[in-house]
Amino acid sequence: MHLVSHGMGGVAAWAYACRHPRQIKSLTLLSVGPNPVVTWHAHYYALRQLMPCGREMVLAQMARLLFGPQTLSMTAALVDRLRLDLDDGLTFHSLAHQTHLTMGAVAPPLLVCHGAHDVIIDPNRQAQWSQGLKVGDRRWVCPGGRHFFHYDYPQLVAEIIQNHWLQGAANPAQPASIKSRRGA
Repeated sequence: MHLVSHGMGGVAAWAYACRHPRQIKSLTLLSVGPNPVVTWHAHYYALRQLMPCGREMVLAQMARLLFGPQTLSMTAALVDRLRLDLDDGLTFHSLAHQTHLTMGAVAPPLLVCHGAHDVIIDPNRQAQWSQGLKVGDRRWVCPGGRHFFHYDYPQLVAEIIQNHWLQGAANPAQPASIKSRRGA
């Protein structure tokens, strides 16, 4: 199977691909850094420690950082979703402790995708992936994209992933970066 995952799900997908490489044709990670536990949750907890304000204010700041400027009603809806994810979602972090985990190489062909304007996996962290890519692995940055670039640019992201699947199956020794038909 081709496995595609975003954020914290990338940790699970990566672990599965490491453990069961013959079951995975390719692994695609969306907004996952070389230290995959650096998620929006980690940024939220860092802001909570640095900013002298309450949870709702920090969540509103996170909504703006993750999704850009929004209407008040959309910001309120995003804050609700972020609160639910913070309270009920999988995370390695808390106000008291933040975890570090380094991702190693996986056997299946790997595609790592990021948004050019991602404040969680910033360009410096994105570039760190290049050091660990093997022949046949690829890295792509979505121009204009933020942390949830696949939501804002679904067609472009689908083209990039399909291109990876087709090129990886035809010739696993492709260069480490790819471009879309639109020159991205």
